[in-house]
Amino acid sequence: MPVVTSLEAADKLRCVDIVERDDRTFVIRECRRDPEAGGRWSIVGDYSGLVFMTKAGAIDAAKTTFPWLAELSD
Repeated sequence: MPVVTSLEAADKLRCVDIVERDDRTFVIRECRRDPEAGGRWSIVGDYSGLVFMTKAGAIDAAKTTFPWLAELSD
């Protein structure tokens, strides 16, 4: 499942990936950068149970779910 958008926090330590599934719907995953692992990203929250019909719908849900995304401009 390809990541189509990644919304990264200002601190560069967190992000939310918008992932397109094979059926052309979208899900979100919360990730954290692991400085102790050389900066590798790890999934810390898989929200695959929440399915969105559009990429925009997934982005809106991410902004509601993760308050730290409010600091990002549209």
